[in-house]
Amino acid sequence: MLRNGGGLGKFYADPATGARRFEDQMGAVLSFDDGVALRKFGIVSTNRVLASLPKNVLKALQPSMKRIVLDQEAYLFQPDDDPEFIYFPETAAVSEFQILEDGRMVEVAIIGREGAIGLSKLFCSTPIPNCVQVTQGGRVIRLCLTEARRLIRQKPETAFHFYPYVDTYIRQISQKTICNLYHSVKARFCTWLLMVRDRCDGPVLHLTHEQIARTLGVYRPRITCIARELKRRNIIDYSRGGISICDRSGIENAACHCYAELAQYLAHTRPGQSRLVAH
Repeated sequence: MLRNGGGLGKFYADPATGARRFEDQMGAVLSFDDGVALRKFGIVSTNRVLASLPKNVLKALQPSMKRIVLDQEAYLFQPDDDPEFIYFPETAAVSEFQILEDGRMVEVAIIGREGAIGLSKLFCSTPIPNCVQVTQGGRVIRLCLTEARRLIRQKPETAFHFYPYVDTYIRQISQKTICNLYHSVKARFCTWLLMVRDRCDGPVLHLTHEQIARTLGVYRPRITCIARELKRRNIIDYSRGGISICDRSGIENAACHCYAELAQYLAHTRPGQSRLVAH
């Protein structure tokens, strides 16, 4: 077993070709082929949406793709923005927030390499309804929305490859609505840490108590008390600006059932293998 930033994974040999592959905890399968993939085909993306696309669709979209790095807490969209791009995270995690009447924000979705930000805008031209902010900085593939819409107009069957991920996004929003209404702050805190950890590289999450409180729509002292309790029980550890999970089983037991529900739903959408070049 190998610890890959986003969790445990394993190398194995493809029984059909003998090629070396790596499967991470999110189910993304990368082909190494002793480095030939990187040299011959360009950059391998770990984003599951891109990994599921047929090669002819990727080839058509490649000229409109660019790999960029997003800074933590940068805003991708504000309410009523007209989006120009779709973002496919590879190592970044991005949160979508609903702004409440009193000015507080509550997260309604978090998206990492299992999905894409702005994907639903392929099928409608309405403005962005919520605030979208980078929770963990990292790499994304940026795709021009206009070019993606043009491809779908030319080849309507292309849309079917994106529908499962739009459905997953809707499912998460529905689940988080229940979570925000009925589950304790401690359970939501644990669920959210697990969701961020599954979507990011590196053992340390660059988070502050203030950022977590803002995400969950509560006040910071509540988060500080919960974090102290979890640290005392050796479930998490934290220092200034960083949190790590020490006891995965312990934090899963403390999380609400929403984590398992969403993880199980994601498992039904496993990507195929594909390669792409981002310019």
